[in-house]
Amino acid sequence: VVERLKPLLDPSIYNDTVRGALEQAQSLKEDRISQSFMPRTVEYEASTNKVFVKGNSYTTGASNYVNGEEKGIRKEMTFEFVIDVNHYLPLFKQISVYSGTARTGKVLRRMEQAQKRQQEREAKQREKENQ
Repeated sequence: VVERLKPLLDPSIYNDTVRGALEQAQSLKEDRISQSFMPRTVEYEASTNKVFVKGNSYTTGASNYVNGEEKGIRKEMTFEFVIDVNHYLPLFKQISVYSGTARTGKVLRRMEQAQKRQQEREAKQREKENQ
């Protein structure tokens, strides 16, 4: 697997990505857990050159069986990539994985605005308390 990833990963992310994948694989094996991902949508954001793959991650293990029926854990996940093309092959320049919806530029701006409004409310509240 590692040898197959090498030509697809930019040297700047190769070591961290492979180390993380190997650690996760070992952890899944030790804990006897199975994990899968079912993509629902793929979105390309031209302004950032990012690809967002949104879907559900499913985790199951020996303890997830109730009366012989599998009861896995479902979690909304997003894979975020920056991909270039090098000699007709995709070259992954950035890979991020996080729970929840895609953090597109629009979503990040909304999050920043909400955080700014919250900080302003907290500052006003502190100001009132100090009077």
